[in-house]
Amino acid sequence: MKKFFRLHPMYYINLIFVYFPIYGAMSLAIPFWTLYLTIGFVGCYLYLLYGRNKRWLNLAWFLALGYIILMSIFDGGMFWFIWYMTILLVYRFDSEGSSFKLVSYTIALVTVIGYGIHVTNDISSLLLLVFLFFSNFLMLYFGRKESQKERQKIAIMEKNRSINLLLAENERNRIGQDLHDTLGHVFALMTVKAELAQTLLETDNLQQAQKEIKELQQISKQSMQEVRTIVQSLKEHNVAEELVILDNMLQISGVCLLVSQGELANHLAQSTQGKLTMILRELATNLIKHSQAKTCQLNFSIENKQFILDYQDDGRGFSAIDDTSLHSIKDRLVTIQGTLSFVQLAQPTHLRISIPLEEK
Repeated sequence: MKKFFRLHPMYYINLIFVYFPIYGAMSLAIPFWTLYLTIGFVGCYLYLLYGRNKRWLNLAWFLALGYIILMSIFDGGMFWFIWYMTILLVYRFDSEGSSFKLVSYTIALVTVIGYGIHVTNDISSLLLLVFLFFSNFLMLYFGRKESQKERQKIAIMEKNRSINLLLAENERNRIGQDLHDTLGHVFALMTVKAELAQTLLETDNLQQAQKEIKELQQISKQSMQEVRTIVQSLKEHNVAEELVILDNMLQISGVCLLVSQGELANHLAQSTQGKLTMILRELATNLIKHSQAKTCQLNFSIENKQFILDYQDDGRGFSAIDDTSLHSIKDRLVTIQGTLSFVQLAQPTHLRISIPLEEK
């Protein structure tokens, strides 16, 4: 039952329209044997909703199209049953491109509409057929396009999730390595010093024991300072470290990152570099989520005591800008007296960030 209810109710509401061919067969307005074909069509339709075997799905699809063509010949009012197949193509088989289903659907639609135009002499029926033809194709085109956007959105979300996991894993590894390299040998040395001081105290060598304890205190203070340095480094990356992270992140997303003169960022104070790393991260995130770019360039330069970052990508860019465009980046730049300007909105997208130089 869960399998039955997981699909949108509209799939089942559509089945109410099979009343017409059933009534036609029961009243003998069309041959009675078409009733069995209608029952078979319903079965094929339900299998197309739930089936998984590709071969049987293709067979059910072929039989359903054949039923629609045949019923359009026996009863011209049944040509609108092609809507069933349009809905299936848009919502059920939206991931299939130039496939058997899409090609056969097009042939069936042209056949049904063409036959209707050939046999009708009524202008209103002719207009209805033309409307049916274009409305089906428009629904198919825009529906599949919307489904494609939704799939791309989901793919981007999955890619972003993978990137975040990778970044978190890299950060954990870096923290672990820093702690191991910095504190591992310190604790080992402190243990040796403490044991030596205890031994000296037991042998009444107080002068040497005091010396070892003083050294132990000095090591403890130095270790505390190193821990503070590690904690501070976790809060703020420098630009060089951030560029390495961004390169890995963009590689996963299929974007080539080109960096020119990145070492010039060393002229910025550490606090300013911390702000710039957050700006770079936001630019990269926006690129992955929205731009559909394949190449990104970061060009660093210094002009007239201004640190300049020129950002370019070959994505779709901006159609228009206003005061809210990239407002979070602008807000970060305000704290370091920086500015953001749009040199070119698209082809390529070119942004320029200017930051006054100051001593570290």
